Amino acid sequence: MVEKAVELGVDKIIPFRSERSKPYSNESFDKLKDRWQRIADQALSQCRRDFRCVIEPICDLNSLKLITGEYHNKIGFDPTGSKLNKANIDTTKSTIFIIGPEGGFSDKELLGVKAWGADLYSVSDNILRTETAVFYALSVINFLKL
Repeated sequence: MVEKAVELGVDKIIPFRSERSKPYSNESFDKLKDRWQRIADQALSQCRRDFRCVIEPICDLNSLKLITGEYHNKIGFDPTGSKLNKANIDTTKSTIFIIGPEGGFSDKELLGVKAWGADLYSVSDNILRTETAVFYALSVINFLKL
């Protein structure tokens, strides 16, 4: 997922814990983060990008709320959301995607995501795995930028 996200133009990946996330200890996540950063750096040179994709430290969903203030478009993905199209998003502005874990966000988490200004969109009529949702969402946004 990291390699393809870099190839599709992501400049920052911010992993977060949610109610349905797989449990990782901070120590094991630090090793995973280092591995992801190496993968991102290798993908960077392969696709001839100008800027490095940074893998941020893991945070919880509440901490992610503070980070999203930097972004114009805050997009959470959920199967019950509106359909994403060019009218919904200004593709010339900064965008953060909030993609949940396998099994999706809990109802409480969805309310929280909406409360901090994120719009909920659906990218497909199908329920997608997390990594598939990442590729799909990035592909749609890149297409909308054309």
